[in-house]
Amino acid sequence: MRATRAWIPDPLAIAQPAAVPDSAPGSAAGARDDQVVLIGGTRSVRDAAAGAVAAAGMEFVHVETWAQASSCHPSAFLVGADSPPHRHPAQAEVIFVGMEADANAVWAAAARAGAHRVAIFPYAAGWLVEFLMERRDRQASGFVLGVIGGSGASGATTLSCWLADRAAERASVILIDADRGAGGIDMALDLADIPGVRWDDLRAVQGVLNSAQFAQALPGTDRFAVLSHRAQEYDREYFPTVSGSVMDAARNGFDLSVIDVGREREDSPFLAVCDALVLLVRARPRALDAARGVLARLEGMPTRIVMRGGPGSILDEVQVASMLNVGGGVLYLPEVKNVVLAEEQGRLVDVGRHKAPSRLCAAVLEEIPLVRTERPGGEPLRPRTRRAKG
Repeated sequence: MRATRAWIPDPLAIAQPAAVPDSAPGSAAGARDDQVVLIGGTRSVRDAAAGAVAAAGMEFVHVETWAQASSCHPSAFLVGADSPPHRHPAQAEVIFVGMEADANAVWAAAARAGAHRVAIFPYAAGWLVEFLMERRDRQASGFVLGVIGGSGASGATTLSCWLADRAAERASVILIDADRGAGGIDMALDLADIPGVRWDDLRAVQGVLNSAQFAQALPGTDRFAVLSHRAQEYDREYFPTVSGSVMDAARNGFDLSVIDVGREREDSPFLAVCDALVLLVRARPRALDAARGVLARLEGMPTRIVMRGGPGSILDEVQVASMLNVGGGVLYLPEVKNVVLAEEQGRLVDVGRHKAPSRLCAAVLEEIPLVRTERPGGEPLRPRTRRAKG
């Protein structure tokens, strides 16, 4: 990674050098904003990493294994390519590091781990210093809410759209389509012909993505911005390598990022950047068994359960809360008519403005700190307008 600026191929050249915005903090108790832990790494990597951490004014700790790091809750974990594979904590900030001669091995290890940041020394040393300083002196940034389904066809994409639309009544919002097994969310929102940046335009991004220009380049509805992918150009391989830069830009450019996390929940690089999750479940025993497995893998991440009603639902909210062993209660979403037809016609958000889904979305969002009166730099918040076709 020789360059520390991001870029997007022409004609959508929107990236410029920018300060690295903050990413999702870890939620572990006793987290240390002034500590960085390196796991594994050659002597050269240790020396380069220690120098970058010292330049950022932070404490450097080196351990050989993830087991030795289990008691640490640092601002970030640096991981050498020689470190044994390990499923890192969902909300941990993980950066794979290595020297130029080992760049291919570092990128491969990061891809296997689902990590979304890589720093190759010596070229990325300056970027790493800046990134760590931003984490140490972190300022207010947008909230990231992930939406996942407890089982297949639970309606997580639909709920993501409705949450983004409702939240946009009082905040700036981006809806991010991270479902690597779907065909893109553009059609459901009638955005397929609207110009703007999609995921496949971002596949060459490295380093920092300018948040203001990123926001301006996105297509959107009359209320919120959307980052989706073109179904015919879909490539599942580039998600992990660009998601960190994209989410940094989203956090810094919007009050709320709503992520349709998608179907590959365990290896999704987007779980690590979520501040909270909404888990949508169907009120059926088999679906709840699957949802229990999802909750067990989320490792204590703040999660709100939404129970979806409809044909075949044989349990109520109290029973679902008991079966899932959640103390905060379960929100209920009744069956909403004509959702499939509305999605096919690009009117999904219109259906979400009906009484039942609107009330459900308000209940979810009231627990989230959303409103920021100004964007970074003092620019007042303004509602996004849908781009004209043509």
